[in-house]
Amino acid sequence: MPETQPATIAEAIRDRRSYIAYQRDRGRYFISADEVDQPVGEFLALSGAVVAVAIRSKFSGRQAVTGGEEHVVEFSVIAKCAGFGCIDPKHTVTSAEKHPLTTDADETGKAPFLLTGDALKWAQSHAETCRAMPKPGGGSE
Repeated sequence: MPETQPATIAEAIRDRRSYIAYQRDRGRYFISADEVDQPVGEFLALSGAVVAVAIRSKFSGRQAVTGGEEHVVEFSVIAKCAGFGCIDPKHTVTSAEKHPLTTDADETGKAPFLLTGDALKWAQSHAETCRAMPKPGGGSE
């Protein structure tokens, strides 16, 4: 399993909290949704195409039970083949839970790593059988 850095996700959570506080201080209460990706690992397919795995942190707001808006983060782990002509290029595992940004950033930052196993297995299996060619120019999108 590749080395991971939960502190990076925790830092993204802290940055988002600071941004929300900054906007609130200026009287702005509507905060747009935002996504941050953190690479977890890469696999090389038979033909040289890259199969990448990343954790996506999606920050958004939702109505709180007590009224008002609550800011949350939802995690997905995305395995994606960047091969040209790949017939099955993407596998996503999404957490059913949305974590309030008021919870501990270090603990919340560990949550998506529970989802990585399935995506990493898919990426490894896909890389072992995919014959898609690397995209011209080396781009992953």
